[in-house]
Amino acid sequence: MSKTNLFKNNMLGILIIGLVFLSCEDWVQDVDPLTDSLLNEALDDEKQLDFLVTGLLGVVSEAGEDNGIENVMWKNALFCDEMTTRVLGHAPDHITWAQIWPFNLQFSEYEWEPMNHARFLADDIVSRVGRIGTFTDNNIKERALWWGYTFGGVYRAMMASMYGLTKDGTTPGGVVTTIEQVEAGEFGSFQSDQALFALAIDRFTEALKYSPGDDAPGVPSGFHDEVVHSFMARVYLWMGDYTNAKAHAEQGLPMGEQFEIFKSTSFESKYWDDSGRGPSHRHIASADWRFFDYVMADRSEGEIITSLTEDEDTNGYTASLRGYEGELGDPGHYETDNPRGGLTNQDERIPLMEEWVMNLINEAGCTPGSNGDCVGYQQDVYVSRSSSFILIDGREMEMVLAECALQPSTGSSDAYSGDLTTALTHINNVRTFHSLTELTAQDATDFDNPESGASTERTTLSQTHPDPVNITGPKGLLIVERDKTCWLRGVRHYDQRRWGLWHWSTAGDYWHYQPIPDSEVIQNPNVDRN
Repeated sequence: MSKTNLFKNNMLGILIIGLVFLSCEDWVQDVDPLTDSLLNEALDDEKQLDFLVTGLLGVVSEAGEDNGIENVMWKNALFCDEMTTRVLGHAPDHITWAQIWPFNLQFSEYEWEPMNHARFLADDIVSRVGRIGTFTDNNIKERALWWGYTFGGVYRAMMASMYGLTKDGTTPGGVVTTIEQVEAGEFGSFQSDQALFALAIDRFTEALKYSPGDDAPGVPSGFHDEVVHSFMARVYLWMGDYTNAKAHAEQGLPMGEQFEIFKSTSFESKYWDDSGRGPSHRHIASADWRFFDYVMADRSEGEIITSLTEDEDTNGYTASLRGYEGELGDPGHYETDNPRGGLTNQDERIPLMEEWVMNLINEAGCTPGSNGDCVGYQQDVYVSRSSSFILIDGREMEMVLAECALQPSTGSSDAYSGDLTTALTHINNVRTFHSLTELTAQDATDFDNPESGASTERTTLSQTHPDPVNITGPKGLLIVERDKTCWLRGVRHYDQRRWGLWHWSTAGDYWHYQPIPDSEVIQNPNVDRN
């Protein structure tokens, strides 16, 4: 079998597997029984396109250890920050992927192949529509092209923001092998982050020409264009094109609307399982300590629900205002349904769960509650196995508009001395949504928090930053408000880099992005780290 046919068959296999494991509660219902094999050419038929779209969405929504878009965003959101606390023994090597690790360590491999598989399937749908040509049902064509172009853009943008070629931080970007290259038995070459962002914009621009139809899974009714505009606004912001970022954010999702992936018992929430209330109690990545500080500084940001009980050796400590409630039947217990249902504020921005955790530097006599010791804090945004996963929402658009207002047209990344009044309007739109007090111009002018996401001055769990940065004033306030609002959304990593807030040494000891793994470098003659 040729290399090209083998690759195509592997992609088709991934698609079929995605369909096999779909539940009726997930992206699609009533899938027809699958045959053992399908000829590639037989899929060039409009009657098969819904099947292909279902397969793509199955691959996107799968939540295994090394599959699905949520796993990619989970890794990017939580492991780009300082060393996180976790249960010792389950993942003793999980510090962050920024550290010096072998290129072929699975921890850096996990997302690369599934991300490229999903991107390939999205591109394959677009190519098949072109080969089919004339359609008897144009709605099928519209659905296929909207999903194909949208996720083709999403995955290109994710690759651009997450990966890089060399450790010195100067070569962010990735590799896209196109359908045409696969058919010719060729491989793609390395492309910079900006080049990949531009390719993502091209895909999103095409998606705007089509519609996924009514009741498209995860798409708020009547807002499919707004979903695409929202992704374009995110990418243009990362590109430093504030004019286009503003234009698309204004056409993006409104407050209260979100593009999400439905979850079920078959495709459970990754955040819930590995960084929350999941039954495995693995807690591979907990919230960075600054989120605990955010909540302690303003208890309106979110309540801390404790899973600790009085019989545990916590020296009487709990940060929960409601005290110990981890017993069976109590809200803090893992098996409790809707544990946050009784809270007064149902629009928390930073909901946390207090948990007994350990990390690699623990000592027997640690004091619970202090930075780096035995009590840690997990995200409680995704509180159940079936919590829908948010890809992008209207709150992020408000933060994009706030940054575009502050950022003058000169494009200087350090200026941020633009329209503070408009910026605060958008910031306060988000704060009001979360029942928080509005911020004033004086709050912005006076902002200075070296313990926040706008600073690298904080003494971390591993080392003191050799060249710390502390961003103050309106820019610092914007960074922190975005940090809180877009938490767990997979955007913090690129934000750190564009704002010069990388929390590790910049002397070349640590990666600034996930390395393109050996699985790509060894087989692809067009990619060379040297």
